[in-house]
Amino acid sequence: MQGDTRFIRTLQLRNLLSFGPDSPPIEFGPLNVLIGPNGSGKSNVIGAIDLLRSSATDLVAPIREGGGTEEWLWKGIEQMPVARLDATIRLPDHKSPLRHEFSFVSVRQRFALVDEQLDYEVEELNEDQKTAFSYSLNKGDPVFDIPEENADDRTTGSKKGTRLFRDEYLTPNQSVLSQLRDPTQYPEITYLSDNYKRFKLFRNWDLGRNSSLRRPQPVDMPSDFLAEDASNLGLVLNHLDLMGDIRNLLFSQIEQFYEQFERYQVYFQGGTVQVFFHERNLLRPVPATRLSDGTLRFLCLVSILCHPSPPPLICIEEPEIGLHPDILPIVAELLI
Repeated sequence: MQGDTRFIRTLQLRNLLSFGPDSPPIEFGPLNVLIGPNGSGKSNVIGAIDLLRSSATDLVAPIREGGGTEEWLWKGIEQMPVARLDATIRLPDHKSPLRHEFSFVSVRQRFALVDEQLDYEVEELNEDQKTAFSYSLNKGDPVFDIPEENADDRTTGSKKGTRLFRDEYLTPNQSVLSQLRDPTQYPEITYLSDNYKRFKLFRNWDLGRNSSLRRPQPVDMPSDFLAEDASNLGLVLNHLDLMGDIRNLLFSQIEQFYEQFERYQVYFQGGTVQVFFHERNLLRPVPATRLSDGTLRFLCLVSILCHPSPPPLICIEEPEIGLHPDILPIVAELLI
């Protein structure tokens, strides 16, 4: 990996899942490998990243799916604590990272957003930065600090550069990222929202006999990147197949995994698409329905790791599952 490709620079979790009130920030690099015993919190880091991603769409969705608000709160004290997530984000062409923090609590077993803040992380503000962008939920009375020329009719005036946002434009218990979008008025909010939505979290692939990964897949799925359930694998492989260098890279990686591999073929028929493997010494191709679990897993991995335009952040939980130990160095090389 070349240059600083990080999107998240640091992530601090307090009173959230298995992270207590004094948990230190997690420093991110371009590549991060989480290693630890069972129950050490590796999956909880991915869960927190999912929560960060959901702030751009529906903040409560992963909490609801994960058992409700109280199941997301640290269980190390008698009273229900306030959970906090604090991330610093690298922005292109900005020396100072953008800080995004929000906190929540359980009120009568319901999610309640306590606070949310967005601002640039700078130690000393110069005169130009004093009116740079910032946002605070401000106990239910949202406040923006934005350049004077960026104010619009959804705000009410106060001192120069500061705007109180009218209540009717913001929904309680949802992040501002899911409610405002304007590259001119709010470029930081728009940038964060757009990139959060592009996060890909690969936690589990269903490889069962009747899974969508094995069956013919609809042709109207997105083809730009692999879906988290791999339900568009055929379309993604077809998309990558049109790029000569990437296709050759995919073929060479799969051949290291399976010596009998000759090429894959994506076959369109009746509004569906299916992946076939051509193997040496076989006269007819083998459909995805008959491929081994390990072969399908590796095919998904190479479609992710060889992609020329990856999303800003990718999480792959336990990528080694189902693979022969001899293949792991190949996966490690692809990750790097």
